[in-house]
Amino acid sequence: YCPHSHTPRLPDSPKDDYCPDSYTPTLPHSHTPYLQSKAEAEWVVSEAVRQERLQAQILRVGNLTARQSDGVFQRHAETNAFHLLAEALQALGCYPAPLADVVVDLSPVDVTARRLVDALAQPFDGRVTDLSSPDKATVGALARGWQLQPVGTDEFVRRVGTSSLTDIQRMVTKGWLHLTF
Repeated sequence: YCPHSHTPRLPDSPKDDYCPDSYTPTLPHSHTPYLQSKAEAEWVVSEAVRQERLQAQILRVGNLTARQSDGVFQRHAETNAFHLLAEALQALGCYPAPLADVVVDLSPVDVTARRLVDALAQPFDGRVTDLSSPDKATVGALARGWQLQPVGTDEFVRRVGTSSLTDIQRMVTKGWLHLTF
């Protein structure tokens, strides 16, 4: 845990990973270009705070989901990538088995909004705040809840290619695969 951050250190992250005084541009599981680019952007902000005395916070948001309080989702759910991915996986009836243990950061919109208001009341001293819910889920746990069958990656890609998914669902699903492998 970094004294400058409201985000506890994750078990497999370096000791000082979240501390603005010794920030390194690596997020846990940042093995994809997308996640690495997010880590590098955080590093740039952290360096500006440290060297140029920029007043800033780094706010992390997971996949926006329905409100925790009542399950209501955003007005235009069809524009939310995570919602599109969930619909696509359910339409396919399967998910890539190698992703079963991948942690998914879920951010119910009401939890995220409360955490955002709390974060904005804190000093802008380079702190890192995770706005997503502290309740994490794995792809496998979500898949079990949606009654999806685990399949190999090649089979999953084949099913996406031969499915009746909409173009946007296909794009989000392929993008998700690209981000996770």
